[in-house]
Amino acid sequence: MHATVVPALEALSGVGKSGADKLMNFDATLGVDVVIVNKECANPATCKHPNYKHMLQVLGNCDIGNPNCDQSYMNKFYNVSSEREQLLENNKLKQELGSFVVTVNVRLPKNLPISDYVKKNVIQGFRFPYVNYGSGVWGDNRLDTQDAPYGLQVARKSEVMSSYAIIKTEGNHQIVRAFFVGRAWAKPGRVAEAKAQLEAGVPVNFKINIPGVQSRTVTAKIKPTYTTYVDLYMK
Repeated sequence: MHATVVPALEALSGVGKSGADKLMNFDATLGVDVVIVNKECANPATCKHPNYKHMLQVLGNCDIGNPNCDQSYMNKFYNVSSEREQLLENNKLKQELGSFVVTVNVRLPKNLPISDYVKKNVIQGFRFPYVNYGSGVWGDNRLDTQDAPYGLQVARKSEVMSSYAIIKTEGNHQIVRAFFVGRAWAKPGRVAEAKAQLEAGVPVNFKINIPGVQSRTVTAKIKPTYTTYVDLYMK
């Protein structure tokens, strides 16, 4: 709970001189901020309050160089990576071989009834064979195999607009146009091998399952820095 107490003046309605004097003795400045902190927030590790980061900053006095401030401890709550983590991430970035885009143009019968739910969730009808190699930005939505010299991700959850779809009408068709952004990188010690395979293009399989039409399995060849375009008619 947060409140601001302003010194009362005698002229204020309902406050006598004695009451005003007591408040002025309490704080002679223009006002004082009063904060009541829940017991669980006395320990940052147990605090669930949405403003805990701000309370940490104030209580730790890290912004004014308090020698008792444990900045490394604070960084965990601000999602600031350590120097070691930053170095590891930089080494991974050096292995990046570029991003790619898969654009899928699906032509549907014009009279096919598409519900509002499908229109809002049509992107869910595109299924990639994801594998799980652990958590973090390098672990989700992976498409490569364990023995491949390269890593491959598409439509990462942590990347905004890495996948989206629109539905529009063109001529005698309803068009579902889907976009998927991915990235590729070389695994440690296999840069030359990974570059050779990716520059030649590697196949990526995915399924399209839109209610009302027969599902399809598509194999698209992707290359870093290229856009792969797939155009098909489903009925």
